[in-house]
Amino acid sequence: CRLGSRTHWLSNYGAGTTDYWSNRFQWLPSNVAFSDNDGVKIMSYINNLHPKHHKSIYPVIEKFIAKSIPAWDLVLSSYVVRNVNELRVPMTGTEYEFPLGERAPGHVGSEFTEDDDEFYEVKEQWVRDNRVLIKPDALTYDPVIRKGSNAVEPLNLREHFKKSGIQVIVKLANIHLTPTNPEYSGGSWHIEGKLNEHICATALYYYDNE
Repeated sequence: CRLGSRTHWLSNYGAGTTDYWSNRFQWLPSNVAFSDNDGVKIMSYINNLHPKHHKSIYPVIEKFIAKSIPAWDLVLSSYVVRNVNELRVPMTGTEYEFPLGERAPGHVGSEFTEDDDEFYEVKEQWVRDNRVLIKPDALTYDPVIRKGSNAVEPLNLREHFKKSGIQVIVKLANIHLTPTNPEYSGGSWHIEGKLNEHICATALYYYDNE
């Protein structure tokens, strides 16, 4: 291994902070080629995963990547001007009610009135603390088509990168639960990598064994 060349902050990212860009460090991606039958093939080694000593793990990771491709198609297609199926169930608003006998600040005899500076903040907080949401009945999912100008077909990574393939950074982690440490509360929310790694989509796969 030799010392690599240094990369530099690109001006097209704006004049903001460079804390999210590294001139010296970067995760090493693996080259992934598309194969027949909706499969993929890892063409280079995975960093810290020996291609001989851990040979049996490579096909498993390839299956994970192949399963992620359709989701990545959807994620990356959202940045293309096109007709798109909305995945979320459309909602026009929420309805709620209050427990019997409870009244919001502002009624006769209330400690707060509309003339108080903090009235609206107090009332809004009271609503949040006391409201009981009315849960709507589940609806049959019917994707809503959002019309775009100059509509094009959704992005297809397999077709678009058929010759060149894609680069994937593989990150493996273990969580060991023991009788003395039987629970895992989860990690903090974060975005993977730095700007110089040009990560455009991620996928997580969790499994458990005993």
